Amino acid sequence: MRNNQYKLWSLTAILVGLASLLMSGCKPNYDTEFGVNYFEVVYKDRGVIFMTAEGGQKTLRIRSNVSVSSWTVEANADWIKLTPTEGQVLVEVDPYHDFGARKGDIHISYGHKEYNIHVEQTSGKSVVFEVIGLSDPKAFVKTLPAAGGEVSVRVRSNAPITDIVVPDSCAWMKLKDKKELQDGVVEYSFTVDPSEGVRPRYASAYLYTSSDISKVASFSIKQKNIIYNLIPLRVEMFSTNAQEPSEGPMKNICDGDATTYFHTLWSKASEGGKPHYLQIALDNPISDLKVEYSSRHNGDGGGDIKRAEVYTSETGGTDDSEWTKVGTMHFPLPGGRKAKSLSNERIKFDAPVKHIRLVPVARRNADPIDPSGRNGWFNMGEIYLWTTTEL
Repeated sequence: MRNNQYKLWSLTAILVGLASLLMSGCKPNYDTEFGVNYFEVVYKDRGVIFMTAEGGQKTLRIRSNVSVSSWTVEANADWIKLTPTEGQVLVEVDPYHDFGARKGDIHISYGHKEYNIHVEQTSGKSVVFEVIGLSDPKAFVKTLPAAGGEVSVRVRSNAPITDIVVPDSCAWMKLKDKKELQDGVVEYSFTVDPSEGVRPRYASAYLYTSSDISKVASFSIKQKNIIYNLIPLRVEMFSTNAQEPSEGPMKNICDGDATTYFHTLWSKASEGGKPHYLQIALDNPISDLKVEYSSRHNGDGGGDIKRAEVYTSETGGTDDSEWTKVGTMHFPLPGGRKAKSLSNERIKFDAPVKHIRLVPVARRNADPIDPSGRNGWFNMGEIYLWTTTEL
């Protein structure tokens, strides 16, 4: 029994000794000194530095226990001057005398700590655009007729005009010429295409300078529309070289009745195998012409005109030598019976005319029309002649 107690006491003594040894090993060594370096730009000073064109100063506060020689301060622009001292960096921005804002960056670092601070300075000179003679920016510098023409605009600017843009939607106005005049004045000349529209149209041009891309100047023009007038027609104004005797008499061509129609010769060939024509003698001369017709109210539409040549004459006689071809008209094929088709083209005459000959050369089921036999015919319900008045 005594031996067991002795062993227990011995084991206890060993454990106590080990515990004491371990506790003595975990005690802090108060004789050791710790040195911690720290470095930071004060949080409120890390934002963008904004400067006016006059320039100025800004102090960036630094919290650090290391010497100035240990950290790095630099700028990527020579107009930003930096002076580091204990606890701060003095930022000096030079005055600015040119167009457009300028930007730079300040880089401050120590070890793994890095700070980038952005600097922006407003422009020292503002771009000025002026369209000469245009008191109201919403006014048109010029209003042109539907026939088109030319327009010139003078612009004064204290910066080089590096680009002028006319939108694709206004492609009918084209830059023709540019002239550098005195005192910063530039004259731009534009050509304006003729308009076929029934409403006025508008075009604008936009001027830019690379000195300040935020600035833009613009001006606009207006082009008047044209009005199509329907020419009054009577049956006695019409004649043809190929009237079909069995149907479609000439009186039907302008009677206002959609259930009647005019038809040229199909029962035999025309005299001399010549192309069939429709000839009109107007009461008053016209300077231009668009032709419209309505399709026959019945049938398969084979006689609908696709293409026709237009001739004019001073005399209006039947001899072909008295007639001069002035153009060709193309017609969209009507989508049904009694449907109208208006020529794509408006033919302008060199001089006003009263005598017009329309010679169809293609129809729905014959392109081209062969007039030599019995297949040279065409037909229509009504015909309409249009001429324009420019506003």
